[in-house]
Amino acid sequence: MLKTPYCTYIEKETIIVKQVFGSIKITDIKSIKPIEKTDLANTTRVLGNGGFLGYVGTFHSPKLGKFYMAAINKNELVKIVTYNGKIYVINYPHSLLEDRINE
Repeated sequence: MLKTPYCTYIEKETIIVKQVFGSIKITDIKSIKPIEKTDLANTTRVLGNGGFLGYVGTFHSPKLGKFYMAAINKNELVKIVTYNGKIYVINYPHSLLEDRINE
């Protein structure tokens, strides 16, 4: 419950996912791509919460591999890959992706 994400701040080179307790700061972003709920088919929870008050923790899926998810629901999800190889899945308004890609 304390890791439940409640808002996302989008800056030019950083994305911050605020949680009830603490936050996740994503930097060194290599790519951001939208994903669909179907991309999460056959996903298994490795460590974390899988539905009650959001999806937070480490997960593994055949399509995405191992990733950290911090999402309140499965709407408007994106996959963020950093230059050091970390993968995050978060809620991110798809309408803002065009602005980010066109920078």
